[in-house]
Amino acid sequence: MTVSSDPQPLPPARPGLATGIVTGLITAAVALGVGQLVAGITGPQGSPVIAVGGAAIDLTPPPLKNFAISTFGSTTRPHW
Repeated sequence: MTVSSDPQPLPPARPGLATGIVTGLITAAVALGVGQLVAGITGPQGSPVIAVGGAAIDLTPPPLKNFAISTFGSTTRPHW
């Protein structure tokens, strides 16, 4: 019986949960920053914050939207 002197290579280490969370947050911040930068150059209609906020408001069921308006008040949303 021969014994190999070369040890078996270890599998590559996986990053931990905290590394994944931090990486995701940094990536999201950079993406929003780039989107806002592009919106500053091309005009506010290209802003990802405005687009997502508008979509969220438009897709909210009317009873919930009416409750929120009566409870918290309303502001006029810019229409670009």
